[in-house]
Amino acid sequence: MKSNKQKRAQLEAKRARKAQRARYAAIFRGDSNCAALKGWRWSKKGDFVPCDASQLAHTGFYGSPPQFVLMGYQDQLIRCIGCGTEETWTAMQQKWWYEVMKGSIYSRAVRCRACRRQRRTIRAAANECRLAGIERKRQAKRLAPSSQRRKLKRS
Repeated sequence: MKSNKQKRAQLEAKRARKAQRARYAAIFRGDSNCAALKGWRWSKKGDFVPCDASQLAHTGFYGSPPQFVLMGYQDQLIRCIGCGTEETWTAMQQKWWYEVMKGSIYSRAVRCRACRRQRRTIRAAANECRLAGIERKRQAKRLAPSSQRRKLKRS
């Protein structure tokens, strides 16, 4: 059994996690007027956004940690490997990727938003096709007469 002090601490920690999730969701939506973001400092171009190292997905640092862990996030210019266009990976997008989505601290964006969307739709269509094929095989096994079942088992 937990004492009341332990229960209160657990409840406060749960509320803090819930408030932080609400802040990150508001950041993701781009809602700067949200009540969860009161007192939140939005980055201007060239500013650093502080990094909360306790929220990172630690897989163990090999040598020194990446620069953003110590200095904070800053807008980065990336060149898309799909189409070759240049796009800015903003500090807030980096914060969302590393701290909310728990992306590897050694990864970074390599595709522009348009190429990421296109790749996602292609992968979703391929997955739907794969699932449809699996379902067809299941239906064929269910509807096959007993003589065909024996043939299916042999092959």
